[in-house]
Amino acid sequence: MAVSDQDLKHFGVAAEEIWKARVVKEKLIASQWPVKWSWMVDEYNVMAKQLDELKNLRPVIGRPKPVEIRSCKPMPDTSSRVIGWLTNRPEFRLELYGPYVKKYPIFPPPID
Repeated sequence: MAVSDQDLKHFGVAAEEIWKARVVKEKLIASQWPVKWSWMVDEYNVMAKQLDELKNLRPVIGRPKPVEIRSCKPMPDTSSRVIGWLTNRPEFRLELYGPYVKKYPIFPPPID
């Protein structure tokens, strides 16, 4: 079934009419929105004002910043001064709860 140029022209006109109707409907709905839904904005403003009052009543509690007890000094006396020196210090260990690899026996225990 072949589509002629005239069919395409009518399709374009129909699409244009549908688009115009949609734009008109959007403008109508946008103009009616404040009448129907402005109460939601008013409720939000009342709630925001109440929250601001509650925030002002609450005392501001500052938390002390944690003191960093780890220190990278002294640097080791090696040629590059960085190879493996932090891993030997307990405060810089990544394995907090023990080694990641469990040591399983290679051979079964002897049977007595």
